[in-house]
Amino acid sequence: MLMCCPVIAGAQQTIGDLPLPAGYTRVQCDGYGNFLRKIKLTGDKTVHAYDGRVIRHDNTYAVLDIDVGDKDLQQCADAAMRLWAEYLYGIKAYNRIYFTALGSGKPLRFSTWAQRHKSYSYATFRKYLDNVFTYCNSTSMGREMKPVAPKDLKVGDCLVYVNERFYGHVVTIVDMAVNQKGEKIFMVAQSWMPAQQIHIVTDDATGSPWFKMTDDGRYSISGYPFGKEHLKRFQQ
Repeated sequence: MLMCCPVIAGAQQTIGDLPLPAGYTRVQCDGYGNFLRKIKLTGDKTVHAYDGRVIRHDNTYAVLDIDVGDKDLQQCADAAMRLWAEYLYGIKAYNRIYFTALGSGKPLRFSTWAQRHKSYSYATFRKYLDNVFTYCNSTSMGREMKPVAPKDLKVGDCLVYVNERFYGHVVTIVDMAVNQKGEKIFMVAQSWMPAQQIHIVTDDATGSPWFKMTDDGRYSISGYPFGKEHLKRFQQ
């Protein structure tokens, strides 16, 4: 079992501050991976829904200090899209911010939205994201992202599970570490239904926030059976 120090309320400031198991060091990251590591945490395990309700999960490890909005929109796939879009917006890569609508199959581009609203402000960006959350989901995400081999997994990649009813679950890899044997571990964050704060979860099997990387990509996360066919990466 991967043992590490527990989260102490108020002690951690960012994802990159969270403790590692003995013998592991964080892998080097730049770009999106570095952005994720710098995301601030709330300091406790309390997850709030969009309407202020407290949502109780047995596997919550830490909560990201990112707003969830006031509508029931930012759920699991939406959280992954939110993080990727926030990174691109922060580096002003506006033309790279787009997501494909499930129904029409057409890209919803932030640059088009901004031009229509005559503003590239953050308020305009957040309204754009609510529109994306309305028309995109785990199915559309899985279709537009590219597959990743387990050995090539890196910080910022996602696990996108979709069942035969076109519903599923999405988590984002927000940190990764390696030991001297070359064995890798990673940490994931998710949202859920109803729309709620993005939070880091623990392994269903071990109770650790660090998942051991496997050759077959098999992981049980929040009850979902992820496999290597679910490993995805945003088009970069």
